[in-house]
Amino acid sequence: MRSRFPLFPAASTSREFRPKYLVEPTNRFTFALLFMLATAISWLLVGLALRPLQSPNLPLLLQPNSLLSAFVSGIVAGMMVGALQWLVLRQVAPDWLWILTSIAGYSLSMTGIQAWQGWLQAYGSRFSFLAGLAPSAVSLVSVGLTAICMIWLGILQWLVLRHYARPSWVWIFVPALGVIVSSLFVGLYQLLPMQRWLSADEVSAQVYGLAASLVGWTQAMTLCALRRCTTFSLRLENPLLLEAPEITQTAQVRRLARRLFNQLNRTWEGEVTCERPTSYLVGVTELGEIAAYEPENSLAADYAVHTPLPTLVTPPPAPPKTEAYPSLARLQVTFLPSGSLLVHDLRGSLLLDLAWKLLLVSIGFGWLVGFFKLPLILGRA
Repeated sequence: MRSRFPLFPAASTSREFRPKYLVEPTNRFTFALLFMLATAISWLLVGLALRPLQSPNLPLLLQPNSLLSAFVSGIVAGMMVGALQWLVLRQVAPDWLWILTSIAGYSLSMTGIQAWQGWLQAYGSRFSFLAGLAPSAVSLVSVGLTAICMIWLGILQWLVLRHYARPSWVWIFVPALGVIVSSLFVGLYQLLPMQRWLSADEVSAQVYGLAASLVGWTQAMTLCALRRCTTFSLRLENPLLLEAPEITQTAQVRRLARRLFNQLNRTWEGEVTCERPTSYLVGVTELGEIAAYEPENSLAADYAVHTPLPTLVTPPPAPPKTEAYPSLARLQVTFLPSGSLLVHDLRGSLLLDLAWKLLLVSIGFGWLVGFFKLPLILGRA
């Protein structure tokens, strides 16, 4: 299988390199944002779908505190969350079994959560160390037991993910980590002074929206950090792209990317366009000059003459044997059929930079949910 982005240089004969990331670095932000929003929105739909189960007129077996009610709630949650997540996840792991494992995982996890909650309500008072716990300690115990039960979901989803990513075993603990992370941020959020000026419904809705989005945030960040299971044989022919040291400073790479975009945008008229996007690996020197480029595929190679790349290349002189080539920033340039172009750093969004941006989006999502008071009846979702 040919790599979409020839990042890693190869010698004259093909060699195997470490796997690429499960989510392409240049697509991290879009993927993580969509996955997080899909998870958060699906939990809003789960809250609405489970509203009938909150009615006191239901049979005893379907009462909110029953195991059967928890099992049914798990099926509904697994169907909605798993389906919406799969719509995004299929870009990197196209296996519909993700939906089935989500249904089974949420059913087992939510039934387990209800089981220990019922046990604590029935027998917790018999144990002096439980009866004497402070409310904050009780909350910590509740979060811990909930996280343990969510491991069932992690195990079943891991059965699908292990065929596409590595180290896939970490996913077993990701749903549990999502519960802990969302509980931590929700606890901090509830301590903010702004809560004093909000109604109880607004606070509850904001907390629900924030918790739902943070669960998706945790899972999305993990998916972006995983690598593909398969390896790729890459072949680059240009000695500059093969041997030149790479510029790795983020600020410098971004500056060179902006400069390359401006340079290409000024010279590309876009009169002749290809029916499909064509991408090129471009090496840019510290001075912003295009030292070398290489097409992604045969289509890009044929279309190269219609781009300004051949006329803008200024290859540096070959260094003596005792010296190395000048450092290059490796960028991806994509010419679109619309007549516009894109320039990306092939390393994509750094995980730390991506994490805080999505965290702000998550907080904003929680605020919007609270503003419109969407989940008025939260139930067990």
